[in-house]
Amino acid sequence: MRKLRESIRNDPQKYEEQKRKERERYYARKKAGKIKGIHEMGNRDQRKVRKSWRERSKKYCLKKKCNKKLEDNTPSTNPVPGPSRDNTISGMKVQAVQKS
Repeated sequence: MRKLRESIRNDPQKYEEQKRKERERYYARKKAGKIKGIHEMGNRDQRKVRKSWRERSKKYCLKKKCNKKLEDNTPSTNPVPGPSRDNTISGMKVQAVQKS
């Protein structure tokens, strides 16, 4: 099933067809009353749904913030350039400096 979905996502025509079918299915279920909009719910149900929205939104924001911190604190994969040859002391002196 996973490979089938992947092949559908990779083909733009099949993907558009799948989205169209899913949209039609959603509207049919909404028309049948299986899916309610927030304005069609009672006060208690509205509070419950909105609470879940707030929790999901908070979770998303925390995840986004955590990923940003990780991205900022992770060192880049590009190698840091070393000192140029002009700035180094000759080989003999470098060895003497390193020993002491």
